[in-house]
Amino acid sequence: MAGCAEDVADLVATLGIRENILLLGLSMGGYIAFEFVRRYPGILCGLILVGTQPVADSDAAKQARYETAEFVRRDGTSALADRLIPRFLGKTTLATNRAVVETVRRLIQSSSPDVVAQASYGLASRSDSTPLLNEIKIPTLIIAGAEDAIIPFAQVETMHREIRASDLVVIEQCGHLINLEQPKLFGRVVSDFIHRL
Repeated sequence: MAGCAEDVADLVATLGIRENILLLGLSMGGYIAFEFVRRYPGILCGLILVGTQPVADSDAAKQARYETAEFVRRDGTSALADRLIPRFLGKTTLATNRAVVETVRRLIQSSSPDVVAQASYGLASRSDSTPLLNEIKIPTLIIAGAEDAIIPFAQVETMHREIRASDLVVIEQCGHLINLEQPKLFGRVVSDFIHRL
């Protein structure tokens, strides 16, 4: 996550952006956003955390990440898609929106097994960002899917409670990939937050 945060920092520096950054992180992007906040808090004017949580992986979760890394290297991304789609998407999307299911399948299948494996190891080694939460003083929007099978709602509530300048929006009939499952509502919620900054 630290390396990814540095990549973001390099990108904004290359673009000549030195302040007033609104950073949005979805899922793993949220973990990267936490790392960016640790390193560069002074250049941020706002934060949007989507389908993410502050805690590090438990030992059992780390083991599951390692097993996923070996599984995708052995069996490939098509087999991984079959495993992940029921966790990534909410039950409503799975039952009613075949197009989104197939989009997520294509996205997973187009990924390199080695890249997925490295991401799994990176996720397993990430820091616990819970102590960072009450240090975040910038306006923060937290977006959660009501049907998210990956992020426990207790973690969403912890972020909202500990980040004092935070708003929480829970999107119904939506799982982990909120931007794909409810794109219009997601866009509206994000735009409303931006206009309030």
